Amino acid sequence: MLDAIEQLQGAAVPASVLEREVLPARVDDYTPGMLDTLMSAGEVVWIGVEPLGERDGRIALYLTDHVQRLRPPVVAKPEVEGRAAEILEYLQLHGASFFTAVHDGTGGGFPTETVDALWDLVWRGLVTNDTMQPLRAYARTEETRGAKKRARGAPFHSRRLVPPRAEGRWSRVGAFRVTKSSGTEWGAAMARQLLTRHGIVTRETVAAESVAGGFSAVYTVLKAMEEAGRIRRGYFVAGLGAAQFAMPAALDLLRSMRDIPEAARTAVVAATDPANPYGASVKWPELADPTASGRGPTRAAGALVVLVDGHAAAYLRRGERELLLFLPESEPSRSRVGREAARMLLHLAATREGRRGMLIAEINGVPAPTHPAARLFIEEGFAATAMGLQARTDRLRPSGFGLLESPGPEGPALHATGIGIAATNPGGGLMAEQRRNMSEETLENTRPRANEDSELEHSRVRSTNDRDQEMEREGLKSTRNRGYDGAVRGEDWGDVNDSGVDPDSATSENDPDVADE
Repeated sequence: MLDAIEQLQGAAVPASVLEREVLPARVDDYTPGMLDTLMSAGEVVWIGVEPLGERDGRIALYLTDHVQRLRPPVVAKPEVEGRAAEILEYLQLHGASFFTAVHDGTGGGFPTETVDALWDLVWRGLVTNDTMQPLRAYARTEETRGAKKRARGAPFHSRRLVPPRAEGRWSRVGAFRVTKSSGTEWGAAMARQLLTRHGIVTRETVAAESVAGGFSAVYTVLKAMEEAGRIRRGYFVAGLGAAQFAMPAALDLLRSMRDIPEAARTAVVAATDPANPYGASVKWPELADPTASGRGPTRAAGALVVLVDGHAAAYLRRGERELLLFLPESEPSRSRVGREAARMLLHLAATREGRRGMLIAEINGVPAPTHPAARLFIEEGFAATAMGLQARTDRLRPSGFGLLESPGPEGPALHATGIGIAATNPGGGLMAEQRRNMSEETLENTRPRANEDSELEHSRVRSTNDRDQEMEREGLKSTRNRGYDGAVRGEDWGDVNDSGVDPDSATSENDPDVADE
């Protein structure tokens, strides 16, 4: 966990995807309690970078001992006023404090005013909290509120009237001490951090990270490291700027990726993840699909990217209803990449916490079931429905869904069923199973006809009714029209045992009016 944070520190990541996609992609079996433990021990801190709308924002994680040297020096004094200025003054005098103390110490009043001022200071990078709980409450959407909660320790009911967005202890972010050498020290620390995170640093990489001062702020340090033999300079990635610096280990890894392996290496990352180069250092691939239409991919919060052997194969837009495929033009690479993308999305739908299932309505701007690549998704386990391609796995099936055993010519056979009522292995009967008359004459007229439209169906039903009326005129009884009186008299209806009297009939002994008399 500390290794993952050390690699990520300083990178601006949306709070809404940090614990849902970014950290789980790096830490096996990640739970929010892991990050809470490190923060309570004073190992990690988070600092706000900028807001994203009303319910999200970018934050940066830091190892506590690295905050001062990785944050850019700021000479100008922050301009704050009103309740925000009072909060800064209070925290400067009293240190880390809970919300109640901050609220009362700054004049009281409506708690919402203090909460809004606190979050305004958070996104300015001036105030932080010793836990992730207020940030989770701030970025929580309606979808995640109803989702299954991951392990976060034993739940409790607070007896303090504190808004969820204001829990924990608030404190000021330590100010950077500006000296003559502070700029050089920060540039050296930032250059090493970029090399640790990306392996290869280019002008585009620095621009994507929004590093203060741009590429020139770290170029001098990178050049000095190259002259000292600690890193290498060359033209490693085609299409990028000529000034490229790389660590030796990163170059060895890059060379090992030249040949396409037999077993595909596939990964799913958030579009905003620093590990995703597309839309930042590298341009998004073109949609070589004649049916493609609509908006292109962006580094939007909530969107996902499927990488196959390092290349972008698919882009799943936020909401998971629109999918963009970037498939090779020639076979068998086209089918290979398409299958890997489908397999990874199905795996994601079956294994992720909180949300289960996936429904892809469009692929490259056209209805998903009609796209040529739909067959690849169906082969991997998706089902074609009227709404689109739906992920269906054993884990996604509702409780009781399974296989039932039926006799066959070569012994018992298992066949797929719907939802079983009190089903055991296999056992159970189908829910809402229709009552059927086993009479061949009845089944013949109630079975649906293949390729039969509504007019043919109405014509067939009318001819059946005419035949029934003719039988009644001749004194014969029809098994399809026994009437309500026949039901009361207990006349037989095929394989259904309904000889008992209808409890709502006039002759029933359970009639409440008769009982009262």
